[in-house]
Amino acid sequence: MADIEKDKSDETEGEEHSEINSAEKKAEERIEESPPKTNKKTPKKTPDHYSWDTVGYQSSIVDLPGLYPTEGIFGTIDTDLVLSPTLRFSTGDTFLSQVSGQSDVLKVDDIISSMRIDSDSVLKSFQIFDDTSNLKKERLELLGKLNKATEELLVHKRDKEKLKVAKEETDKDKQRLIEVNKEINKKLTLGNLITQVNADARKKLFESEDFIQLFETIGECNAYVVSIDIRRSTELMLKAKHPRLFERFIVSLCRGLSEIIISNYGIFDKFTGDGILAFFPDFFSGKDAGLMAVKSSVECHEFFKHHYTNNRHCFASVLLDTGLGIGIDYGKACLVSMSGSYTVVGNPVVYACRLSGGDAEQTLLNQTAYEEIFREYKQFLNIEETSIVIKHEGNVLAYEVASNGEPMKFERPDWDQLIEEHLDKNETT
Repeated sequence: MADIEKDKSDETEGEEHSEINSAEKKAEERIEESPPKTNKKTPKKTPDHYSWDTVGYQSSIVDLPGLYPTEGIFGTIDTDLVLSPTLRFSTGDTFLSQVSGQSDVLKVDDIISSMRIDSDSVLKSFQIFDDTSNLKKERLELLGKLNKATEELLVHKRDKEKLKVAKEETDKDKQRLIEVNKEINKKLTLGNLITQVNADARKKLFESEDFIQLFETIGECNAYVVSIDIRRSTELMLKAKHPRLFERFIVSLCRGLSEIIISNYGIFDKFTGDGILAFFPDFFSGKDAGLMAVKSSVECHEFFKHHYTNNRHCFASVLLDTGLGIGIDYGKACLVSMSGSYTVVGNPVVYACRLSGGDAEQTLLNQTAYEEIFREYKQFLNIEETSIVIKHEGNVLAYEVASNGEPMKFERPDWDQLIEEHLDKNETT
């Protein structure tokens, strides 16, 4: 874990020193090329290699979480609408969506109205991005000061006293620039995290700095990873009466699946184009994370059936052998912040995704997930051995899991206890 954090720190510091060195080199070039000094004052020009992009951080911006490019997933889909956790649009904007050669105009307001995050969380999210805007302004000012100080260092390099004072000021500005960059990354990540969890978790994040710190420092954790794949998604797309109808079907489907995940105290990771990825880490979901993962899979299957039945009018012909393929695996995974959102990487992610390639309406457990879930929750479940063919591996043992009808009641995570337990563990390691 220490190596991972050191790599992240080295990468961040490398980018920051690169900005500073670039400023110094630019300043040297300007001084070498400048003509001899005269008494005539010329207005100073702001260096053109510094710019600050404010787009995406005004209060009128809303986050469109969890939607990723669909090109190549359902077939050949060319679209100018690419939504991700780091792309934001202003309310009132419209944009052109081109699917299978047909065009349609989408309104951001329509998408916003379909989001189901409470208004208090949205307002607090806006405040986070406004804070980020102020930090970006400060970063711009610091870069300007560093550039000016570099010029003064070169002009007055023979004046030792001025050189000493200027160097001290430059060192302070460099340190502050590093701190500002870290604060910006922290704000952006928090702003996206509140869209990945449920209302209880959002409230805790707003109230507890320790809870935020837990996400920032946890590194490696035990987690159940759930991969959900829409089986025969390409055929579904081709059978849609109109591209816009299929778009509405798939977006509302994935929004419903994500709400099931977060209502069961999981973390929604991303929309994959023909499904979703989610995870239930021990430090967040608590001791019943395995039951939460299986309960979510059962509810997702039921939701797909209901949603598909209600949207039969979207398709020219209705496939009967489509549905969700769900894979679940358990093990050590690394929590990382990528493009401003939290995700996990590791073996459980790999095998959960491979097992989601099973038959429609199946939920398959890998060996490690089966051992944990069978030991703790067999009284709620029917589990049978089966197999799945995995590319480059052949026929692999898997376990099909389903509810036996008993209510799957889990214990709500005690975040205060989890914070104390895992933060102490991080400090000792």
